[in-house]
Amino acid sequence: MVEVRAPRVDDRRSAERFRSALLPPYARRSPKVTEVLPILYLRGLSTGDFGPALSSFFGSDAGLSPSTISRLTETWQAEHAGWSRRDLSTVDYVYWWVDGVHFRIRLEEDRLCCLVIIGVRPDGTKELVAVADGYRESTESWADLLRDLKARGLGAPVLATGDGALGFWAALRDVFPKTREQACWVHKTARVLDALLAFFDFPAEHAIHLRTTNPIESTLSTVRLRTRVTKGAGSREAGLAMAFKLLDAASERWRKVNAPHLVTLVRAGARFIDGQLLERSEPRPTEPIIEEGAAA
Repeated sequence: MVEVRAPRVDDRRSAERFRSALLPPYARRSPKVTEVLPILYLRGLSTGDFGPALSSFFGSDAGLSPSTISRLTETWQAEHAGWSRRDLSTVDYVYWWVDGVHFRIRLEEDRLCCLVIIGVRPDGTKELVAVADGYRESTESWADLLRDLKARGLGAPVLATGDGALGFWAALRDVFPKTREQACWVHKTARVLDALLAFFDFPAEHAIHLRTTNPIESTLSTVRLRTRVTKGAGSREAGLAMAFKLLDAASERWRKVNAPHLVTLVRAGARFIDGQLLERSEPRPTEPIIEEGAAA
């Protein structure tokens, strides 16, 4: 560990004040240290164990006492609560991935079911849309979340990809009935083929993204695995806040979907057959082609 002392600067200029590019104001620890805390917490590490665990790497407890961790947890809960009330009338998501992620809660018998939605903007950018507490992925829980998103101004996506066992589908048909459904291949390989092939009606470049809920699964898979054998978070609110921070931190590293320029065409209603754009001049597959001279 290298200790760095920030010099005091008495800069009283009114137009422009000095700001260090290396040490942000009031920084007491590296942002990466704070980013890893929700991962450790969700994997079962208690607040009292943070100091000893991190001191092995940094040579000190890095200012992460149990009281500090508790304050950070409260801050994350407040941040999640505010984020969950944000206005959505100015954003648009063409694709959704949805999943229910389960975490063990230390002080409760029931596990936390964290309802997660990740969306794709028209420019191909992936964003976290929702992280909410749900009861066993029930239709009512998903419907409450979808109605809340709609009430805050969010429009319907063109396609949603999710686990076929979710109560999500019934809720989706009620709140956003025009959204197409794509069952996750990983979760439901045994489903009827026509329910698994909706992605063929979208750009072929997007198929690798739309066939599964991997954007959610890959982010939380290790956490989900570890919490099966640990005590987990101390409360539902804490577990939800930790999952939100984990996803929020991971979202900064998400890359755009392949061929992002095609997302705007999907939103505009362009038709794709077997993953290929159907030109307006081309006859539709369901329309018969009448050869010249044939009887009408």
